[in-house]
Amino acid sequence: MLLADGLLRDERIQLLNEIEALKAEHIDLINLLPDLEWQLRQAEQQQQQAEQRFASYQ
Repeated sequence: MLLADGLLRDERIQLLNEIEALKAEHIDLINLLPDLEWQLRQAEQQQQQAEQRFASYQ
């Protein structure tokens, strides 16, 4: 019984560590959002400018 308790405790600790790692990864991804949104806006503006230049050549 003690061996089983020890194994369950080790498994629980491992799962808690994995949860903490996933939380940290989640926070990292959330922190990336503003930069990704800025990059998207920049790409959209560049596309609009390219479309306007293309239209002016026709």
